[in-house]
Amino acid sequence: MGKIFSTFLPLYTTTLLMLLGSGLLTTYVSLRLASEQVNGALIGAIIAANYIGLVIGGKVGHNLIARVGHIRAYVACAGIITASVVGHGLTDFIPLWVFLRLIIGLCMMCQYMVLESWLNDQAESSQRGMIVEPLY
Repeated sequence: MGKIFSTFLPLYTTTLLMLLGSGLLTTYVSLRLASEQVNGALIGAIIAANYIGLVIGGKVGHNLIARVGHIRAYVACAGIITASVVGHGLTDFIPLWVFLRLIIGLCMMCQYMVLESWLNDQAESSQRGMIVEPLY
């Protein structure tokens, strides 16, 4: 088990950092909007846009991966997420924030799909459960 874990440690670390970043961004967005006295329902809609993006990403992410490959899809989504996070700091226009959160969710799901497919591709059938287990 130790050898398996050390082999896939970079992918596990990447997943951990993605989840931490996503959680921190959600907290930042909520607190920033609350400090600007934005309506609570609107804050909820902005946060929910991320999860709507996750659902959409689950439906369309495989098309991107099939078209450009795992590495390019992962890097493209990472770049889009980075630009979207920077966009939150550049503007206070709330409708744009909804769109940015939607895009972040979509790209995060594409990245999750790439990571899980890499794990499944590299794992032997007899070890797949042990390899995927640390993610959950």
